Amino acid sequence: MSPPEQLHIGEVARMTGLSVGMLRNYEVEGLLRTQRDRQGDRLYGVADLARIEVIRALSLAGMPLLAIAAFLAPGGRDAGTEQAGRAALAEQVGALEVRLASITAALDALRGFL
Repeated sequence: MSPPEQLHIGEVARMTGLSVGMLRNYEVEGLLRTQRDRQGDRLYGVADLARIEVIRALSLAGMPLLAIAAFLAPGGRDAGTEQAGRAALAEQVGALEVRLASITAALDALRGFL
């Protein structure tokens, strides 16, 4: 059985593990643009679900929402926006590499006591 073409916010929250408030915040921050039904309730499609997963992955990697918004800007393939998005992503990769080196050093020090 295939999933429905459009899901309400509660269904998306259950599927993704995100709170309804966080999904609303993504929209306020410009990360998502949802459709609305006749009652004004948000509706999410397959493309929205894929975008939410990208947002989650970048957020879990420590990337601030503002940087994620720059990276995912609608029509964001013009030279300036794409460059800003890539710069934000590169900056986050660099920050994670520094953290990884620090954690690796700490692990090595602790292993020395075993």
